[in-house]
Amino acid sequence: MNDLLNLFGLGRIKFGASLASLFALAIFLPINYLFVSHAINILLFLCLLLLTLVSVPRNKKRLSKDPKEVVIDEFLGMYVLILIANLSNLLLLFSSFILFRVLDIFKIWPISALDSIEGEYSFLLDDIALGAIIGILFLLFQIFI
Repeated sequence: MNDLLNLFGLGRIKFGASLASLFALAIFLPINYLFVSHAINILLFLCLLLLTLVSVPRNKKRLSKDPKEVVIDEFLGMYVLILIANLSNLLLLFSSFILFRVLDIFKIWPISALDSIEGEYSFLLDDIALGAIIGILFLLFQIFI
């Protein structure tokens, strides 16, 4: 299994998906505060997404529909959430993480519909879409509250 897909071993340990989501926060925050540039985080997300898209066909024989050891999808989903919402408040960051993990586990509609789509990249679709949806909700919350 490609090391990128399991985030260099995180996918092999218990609660790997949650740790991958937290890892997204651990990467995003220092970049956002040290460089005060959203562009670097966007570039990093796009590079990781591209590398993931290239890695999937090479590991196609070893991938089931949504293998537990593959956690790059949780990382990218959480990353897109915090990119969209641009959260700086620690309470909102923690809340977004909890909401992302709960909704990722329970797969409510419309995420459940995306989860049933077939294809070699389908395991990415539900988590990135979930992250985008939650990110937009948190962005609207920050604007209107």
